[in-house]
Amino acid sequence: MRRMESPAPPPVSASANSLVEGYAPESGGWDEMILEPGAMRGHWEHYMKSFARLGQPEVARRWDQASRLLKHGSSIYQVFVNQPTGHTRWELGPVPHLISPDDWAQIEAAVTQRARLMNAILGDLYGQQLLVREALIPPELVYSNPGFLRPCHGLRPPGDTYLHIYGADIARAPDGRWSFLSDHTQAPAGMGFAMENRTILSRTFPEIFDSTRVRRLVAFFQALRATLRQLAPFNRDNPLIVLLSPGPTVETFFEHTYLARHLGYPLVEGADLTVRDNCVYLKTLAGLRRVDVILRRVDDRMCDPLELRYDSNVGVPGLVQAIRAGNVAVVNSLGSGIASSPGLVPFLPALCRQLLDEELRLPSVNTWWCGEPAPLKHVLQNLDKLVVRRAYAKIREDIYCGWKMSGEEREKLAAEILERSNEYVGQDRIDFSTTPSWERGRLTPRHMVLRVYAVATENGYTVMPGGLTRVADSVDELAIGSARIARSKDCWVLSKGKVEKTGLAQQAMPLIALSRKTFDQPSRVADNMFWMGRYVERAECGVRMMRMVLSRLTAERGRELIPELPTLLRGLEGMYLIDTASIDVDAERADPELDKMLLGVLFDQDNRASLCSAMRALQRTSLMVYDRISVDMWKILHRLNEEFPETAPGGNVTMLDAYELTDRLVLTLSAFSGLAMESMTRGHSWRFLDIGRRLERALFLIELLRSTVPRLRDQETAALQSLLEVADSSMTYRSRYLSLLQVAPFIDLLVMDESNPRSVAFQLSLLSDHLAALPAEITPSPRAPTRSAIDSMLTALRIADADMLCEMGADGVRSRLEAMLTDMADRLPNFSEKLAEGYFSHTDLVRNIGEPPPEPAN
Repeated sequence: MRRMESPAPPPVSASANSLVEGYAPESGGWDEMILEPGAMRGHWEHYMKSFARLGQPEVARRWDQASRLLKHGSSIYQVFVNQPTGHTRWELGPVPHLISPDDWAQIEAAVTQRARLMNAILGDLYGQQLLVREALIPPELVYSNPGFLRPCHGLRPPGDTYLHIYGADIARAPDGRWSFLSDHTQAPAGMGFAMENRTILSRTFPEIFDSTRVRRLVAFFQALRATLRQLAPFNRDNPLIVLLSPGPTVETFFEHTYLARHLGYPLVEGADLTVRDNCVYLKTLAGLRRVDVILRRVDDRMCDPLELRYDSNVGVPGLVQAIRAGNVAVVNSLGSGIASSPGLVPFLPALCRQLLDEELRLPSVNTWWCGEPAPLKHVLQNLDKLVVRRAYAKIREDIYCGWKMSGEEREKLAAEILERSNEYVGQDRIDFSTTPSWERGRLTPRHMVLRVYAVATENGYTVMPGGLTRVADSVDELAIGSARIARSKDCWVLSKGKVEKTGLAQQAMPLIALSRKTFDQPSRVADNMFWMGRYVERAECGVRMMRMVLSRLTAERGRELIPELPTLLRGLEGMYLIDTASIDVDAERADPELDKMLLGVLFDQDNRASLCSAMRALQRTSLMVYDRISVDMWKILHRLNEEFPETAPGGNVTMLDAYELTDRLVLTLSAFSGLAMESMTRGHSWRFLDIGRRLERALFLIELLRSTVPRLRDQETAALQSLLEVADSSMTYRSRYLSLLQVAPFIDLLVMDESNPRSVAFQLSLLSDHLAALPAEITPSPRAPTRSAIDSMLTALRIADADMLCEMGADGVRSRLEAMLTDMADRLPNFSEKLAEGYFSHTDLVRNIGEPPPEPAN
């Protein structure tokens, strides 16, 4: 293979030289930027001059802005180490990885050839299997491979294209040659992160991006959308294309939501789909909708529990039969994962000559399959120098670096290889090239791996001009593609000429009929929207209550001069936020434990009723409906995460700090409510979001009033004023009754007045309207609640007399008011349960007894 030639190195400019001083790549290794000390590779010169011209302070300022963009976008990469819910933010570096036009031409041609080769291999393995008959592929690598799906043999996809999206990890060795490290033929991960990286970096350094002549990624995604549309078996003008995800428990779930949003496809899970009469349908609140194309992000073995993995709880029963009948297209084709088996790598040169009549343009890393005697002997004799991997398609992502293992560990691995030699391969170690990474105000070399992508089109494969560059954590570490590495760089492929600037919206589309019907949401989405509404309102109500308490405790007057404090504390107890058994709420002076208890209401993660827990629940739920809410709503939700600490603050937090936090949170949560009311189309998503909010607000008011007012004296005006402020109704009360505070008009305003958006009656009235507005085609379970459950409570409020309700008995208790509030406090949770059972319960999955499913393909 001819070594790549680089242009003659110009001298490093004075301004750029200040950046590369101290930049010291490994001796004998290949660095992507520096050819030799004092000489920069030609395609880096313009970029480094532009970057240096900004200056370190400006770079730091802009990158601080970029970090906030990443937080607002919440690019999250789940990492399963010890905790199944652990995650880390996707890390992006400010300095991109640059590829020259000549280098890219070679990479592009090699990736295109590799995709064609993999597609041809799949076509033979699921067709005539001549490669096995002619001994070009050992039968053990096919029939013993769990990636080979026997039920899919004989299934011919449209146009005989099995591999619609192809991904490959490539790296450059010290001699400058690129090599393929691994192939990704199921559901190549990272395209969404590549798009996000490009968005952030181009916004952060627009003048450098524009002047560097970077090729755009948009055309690739245009090609992807066109390919998916053309795959539709019937409705090609306006097909229903869905992105099938395993759900939020996988490490790349954010990418699934990101791609769904930007490509414009509904994000679904297996439980959202059903097969009827050999057709796939999306289950929505308004009935079934025919699905034409499935862009899957689920491991192919898990896609159908009827014909593939019986224990799958993320697949669609009957999907294989629907494919067999030609009624749905799946991308990539089921069974395509076998082509990514490392065991096939040693046979690719011969397969390329046989199937394409071509020589491989770029080699793979040297690989020996241990299923043959000579390669097995070589691997065992050189175990201390090789990387050992599983030969089959992602049984597990086990990678053994022999030079890092002890003698005892190598002996154990050798015994394992001898026992199951068909399942292992050995590969040469590659000292990957280094690329500059910006850390602590200076450039530092880091080893890198580039993941590239190709999509099948009518004219062959189109390669994304860029990709996902992943870098190691330190110069001593090699980035081999481990799932724990979430550090990345944008990849800029430079163009020799003018760069075409287009957008996804500019792609030509067929005319479609006008419609004002909102897209029917899957029941799971309605369920998540309902709970997001509840969590948002629960957080807002709790924050408003805490703000009132903290405002009193941080006021100028002493705590002994806060007569309303016992009432407010009883209100917190009624909301299950505190337990007053350990403090004296009627003491003239505050209990010394009170501050600690109130801070726990905000930050105690072990308390399921705390505001911290409500915020965490809101974050989880919002992630599951990321593709269903606007960008502005998403930013507001994640601003809450910025304002509310991930963990409890240290011991130096003051009550004033806590008060200021609640004050900011009220404004942020109010902004979300405003967007929900003013920006969301009145479809099912909005309706169930508002049902959740109204139900939670009614429960909050009822519990707050029940725990405080029945035993409140008329002369306790300070307590009434505080409760009015919590309910954001003090101005309305003052406009009606001036400064006279009494219980009966107070209860009329907060419980019975249907014109007050903060009253119980207002919430019940809206709940009744929402249930009535659900369209007739929605057929909930017989367990679903009827309007009568809400209307009966609303009628009771309409005929009630506030003065009679608020009459105080001889025992000092307003028993009629307490009984009415208690009755509603008991009935509303029952209504919530029936709502969930009637509309959402079918989204629950039946869990099979057995081993957990493997991680989805990446």
